[in-house]
Amino acid sequence: MGHYTNLYGLEGVLQKRELRFGLFSRTNDPFENADPEFEIRISDDVTGDSSIFFDDGVLRKPFRLLCFSLSDTIDFFYKRPRMWAQYADDHRGCCLILNKVKFDLAFDALPVYQSKKCRSIVHYDLQEKEDEVSSACRDLTALVKADEKVDPQKVTDLMYEKRKLFLYTKMRDWKEEKEYRYCIYTRAQDDIFIDISDSLHEIILGYKVSGLYQRMLFAWGKEKGIPVSFIYWENGFPVKITLNDTSFEALDSVGIFK
Repeated sequence: MGHYTNLYGLEGVLQKRELRFGLFSRTNDPFENADPEFEIRISDDVTGDSSIFFDDGVLRKPFRLLCFSLSDTIDFFYKRPRMWAQYADDHRGCCLILNKVKFDLAFDALPVYQSKKCRSIVHYDLQEKEDEVSSACRDLTALVKADEKVDPQKVTDLMYEKRKLFLYTKMRDWKEEKEYRYCIYTRAQDDIFIDISDSLHEIILGYKVSGLYQRMLFAWGKEKGIPVSFIYWENGFPVKITLNDTSFEALDSVGIFK
C-alpha cells in the first residue's frame, strides 16, 4: 500500500520512522471535514441546529485517521499523476510503499489510552446513502432529550457505531484513490504516531525532487536497507528508476540531476 506526502512530512517520517494520525477536519472531503448536522430539541416545542451547540469540528475531533492507497502492484502508485499532484506537493514529495501485513500488526498492537481502533477499505457510494445519512442524523437527534444537557460523547459514540457510514464512505468521485483507512476513536489530546520501521518497503520520489535530496535519501535508504526510487516522466509517461551506487554518475551525464 502507498502513502503520499510532501518532503517536509517525509523528513519527519525518516527521523523516527513514524507516521502521525491526522484529523478528519483536515481532509479535503466536505462530508468528512465538517460535523454532521442534526436537530437538537431545546424544549418540547423548539428545536435548534446542532451547530448552535457544538463548535465546528468538535464532533470529528475524537476521530484520527491514516489514509493509504491499496494495490497489489507498485505500478499503481507511481503511475498516478493526479495523486502526485494532489497529495505529494505537486510531484515535489514522495510515495511511501509499506507492507500492509506488517503495518496491520503494528496498528493492532498500538497502545492508545481509552481508545477504539478500526480499519477498512473506503466505500465509494455516498451519493446513494442520502437517506441513510438522514436516518443517522435522526438517530443523533433522538440521543438528546428536550431540556437535557447536550453530551458530545453520546453523539460521537453513535458515530463510531455507524463508522462504516461516517468514517469509511465517500462519494464515487474519489473512487480512483482506492483508499484504505486506519482510524482511532480516542479522547486523547496528544498526537498519535505509529512505527513503520518494519513495514516501510520502499520510497518513491516525485520527479520535481531535487538531485540533492535524491542523493541524501539514497544514502539514508542504503544505510537502512530501504530501496529509494524516483519517477522520470518520458513524454508524459512515468518511468520508475531505482537508485543505486552508479545511478548518479550515469544520470548526471544526461542532465537529469542538474
